[in-house]
Amino acid sequence: MPPRFCAGTYVEGIHDIDMAHGGYWVNYLVWFRWDGDEIQDMANHFRVYRGFVKQKSIVKDYKLGNTHYQLVRMEVVVDTNFGTKLFPLDGQQFMFYIEPFYTAKRVVLVPDTKESNTNRNLDIDGYKLVRHSVNTYAYEYKYTRGDIELEQSTDKNIVTELATGVEVKRDGFGLYAKCFIALYACIVWALMTLFHQYLSSC
Repeated sequence: MPPRFCAGTYVEGIHDIDMAHGGYWVNYLVWFRWDGDEIQDMANHFRVYRGFVKQKSIVKDYKLGNTHYQLVRMEVVVDTNFGTKLFPLDGQQFMFYIEPFYTAKRVVLVPDTKESNTNRNLDIDGYKLVRHSVNTYAYEYKYTRGDIELEQSTDKNIVTELATGVEVKRDGFGLYAKCFIALYACIVWALMTLFHQYLSSC
């Protein structure tokens, strides 16, 4: 059986949300914990799916007894698509993934659902936090990307991904009211302008 690596995240903040072009950046902590003598240095052997790392720093890296532990601070830019059909009463899901460089034959990620969490003061303008979750998924790549080890292996190219999700919804009807008031004011202004022009032509 392949080694199991407990992995979790703590989301500290979500920033620069770009609804038009589909993207945002998030800062969070990610950790790996595993048992055994083999050192797998997971902190330097994973990538971010559909995103790129702005900054990464290893906060802790030690072994206690038979258990290895690594804690990494991340700043990541994420590429995504936002649902805007229900604007301004919409909710959004911010999803980001990390994926080991190793296949599931060598590394299997297990979600640390007990310790994973979100900053309770997480502030996203116009939204309020609904829920946070972490989970893992298995994904099979059809191509080896030129990897000699994968080309020579008879095992399937399967990896496990750690997914973190933060769900938010609009904070009441405040924004809806602001949009309605602005629209109403524009209509009134337009009608007053037309009425003034009508009186001027008489």
